[in-house]
Amino acid sequence: SRLRKDRMAHGSLDLDMPETKIFVDEQGYADRLEKIEHDESHQLVEEFMLAANEAVARLSRARRLPSLYRVHDDPEPARLLELRESLAASGIKVGDLSLRREFTRLLTMLATHPQGHTLRIQLLRSLRKAEYRHTPDGHFGLHKRDYTHFTSPIRRYADLVVHRAVAAYLARAGASAPAHDLPQVTRLGDHLTKTEVNSAEAERESIKVKLVEYFDRELGREPPARFAAIITDVRAHGFFVELTESLTFGFVPADLLPADRYDLDEAGPALTGRRHRRRYALNTRLE
Repeated sequence: SRLRKDRMAHGSLDLDMPETKIFVDEQGYADRLEKIEHDESHQLVEEFMLAANEAVARLSRARRLPSLYRVHDDPEPARLLELRESLAASGIKVGDLSLRREFTRLLTMLATHPQGHTLRIQLLRSLRKAEYRHTPDGHFGLHKRDYTHFTSPIRRYADLVVHRAVAAYLARAGASAPAHDLPQVTRLGDHLTKTEVNSAEAERESIKVKLVEYFDRELGREPPARFAAIITDVRAHGFFVELTESLTFGFVPADLLPADRYDLDEAGPALTGRRHRRRYALNTRLE
């Protein structure tokens, strides 16, 4: 708790997003969805992992080891300005987001905002992607000068590269050659950044496939399931929703709404029925 409190006090940004875990039946079909929150047990593991990663990065920089660093460059000012304008359209007014205190204030606001999840995704898209690099260029999100990926060598090749660099340093005591030379780790950093993007895209696509499979099965069940949702965007021909438990997005066409003619009120924004005055506005919660 003290580690986490100190980290946040020194400007680290809480960019963790809740995840949807998909449970499958014996045949492998998606059968149940569950939102996974980053609770205290996750945070306990995370804080020690962060401390280990930072310590190893500091050692690598101090000893000038040919190794990899996890780098997160500062965001582009133009993208932050676009984000600020987009947030204003959702009723959230912020100052200069290039100031860390203002960025932190925004994250605090989004934590309790009805559209918090959707807007946090938008915020993450406005930031640069983290990458692997042979130079210790710092980490914007964590607000650390020294950072690398060290703690997961059994599932990330980048961590294994760092383990080898540290192991060679400890073994040689200044005598034998390092595990890699600088051109090697430069090439590895570029390659691993690309493969990370590929694997992240594959993971997202596989989740989409299973979500479609899950909801396709739900359509055939009686009685039909009911899902809590929130309206995240309103258009003339319908509105977008986010299912709050599974964090799934979808579109509801206006012609599927209760019988009426619906007009778009852009000031809201909202769709309003002409006869019954039923209203579907941005941030409205519904089933």
